[in-house]
Amino acid sequence: IRKPKVEIIETIGQTICEPTILTASSTPAPNIAYQWSYNGQTIQGAISSQFTAINGGNYTVSAYWTGLR
Repeated sequence: IRKPKVEIIETIGQTICEPTILTASSTPAPNIAYQWSYNGQTIQGAISSQFTAINGGNYTVSAYWTGLR
């Protein structure tokens, strides 16, 4: 089974002080789960396709299939 392809799309706030919305877009989209990390550490509860970054740093997202038997 191949891993889903994931792309992070960044929507930047209007000023530097505003949060940045990160969106993960996966192909194919059905049955995909996400896990966001910040500076290499898992962000607890950050499991949707969107995440709002409030601190500068390195954000990554992992995607994996769900519901496979």
